[in-house]
Amino acid sequence: MISIDEKLYITREINQIVVDYAEKVVLKDMLFAYSFENTRGKKELTVLIKEVHSFCPDRPTKNTAKKISEFVKSYLQSLSKYKKYAIYFRTLNHKYDKYLDIEMSFEDNDLEDDGKSRTFDEKFGRTLAGMIYDPEVTELEEDCLNLLCDYLFSYTEQLDLSLIDEYTIDSVLQRIEDGVWV
Repeated sequence: MISIDEKLYITREINQIVVDYAEKVVLKDMLFAYSFENTRGKKELTVLIKEVHSFCPDRPTKNTAKKISEFVKSYLQSLSKYKKYAIYFRTLNHKYDKYLDIEMSFEDNDLEDDGKSRTFDEKFGRTLAGMIYDPEVTELEEDCLNLLCDYLFSYTEQLDLSLIDEYTIDSVLQRIEDGVWV
C-alpha cells in the first residue's frame, strides 16, 4: 500500500502480491487445519472433511454446512489482522464484478468523460478500501465467509476419500501443495 498526500493507493502489483500471499500461505494453512488433526503424533483426517466428503458431489446438509461455516469463522478469528486483510483482498478480487455493479447502480455513472471516469475510480476505490477496513458493516465479511466455505467444499470434492488407507494422507498433502484455486 502506498500513501501519497494522506491517500491510500493500492497498485495492481501490490494487490497481486497480497492475493498471492493469501492463496499460497493463508489458504494453505486453512486447508491443513481443515484436513488434518494430529493424533498421537500422527496426521489423521478430520471428522469434518470426512463428513463433507460423504456428500460430494452434492452440497452438504444444513447441519454440515453450519459446521463448515463455524470452522471458517473460527479460522478467520484466529488470523492476525494482516492475514485477514489478505483474505479480504482475495475476496474483493473474486467479488469485484458484484461490487462494481452495486457501485454503478448508486449514481449516474456515465463514464464517457475522462474526468468522470477518474472520479468514479477514486470513489469506487474508496468504497473497496472502506469494505476492507470495516468488513462487518459491509457485505465483505459475509462474502468472505461464503467464498471460503465454497472453497473448502470445492477442495473436498476434488479429493478421493472413497478408500482411506496409508496413501490417503500423502494424496491430500499433494493436493494442498498443488493448490486448489476456485
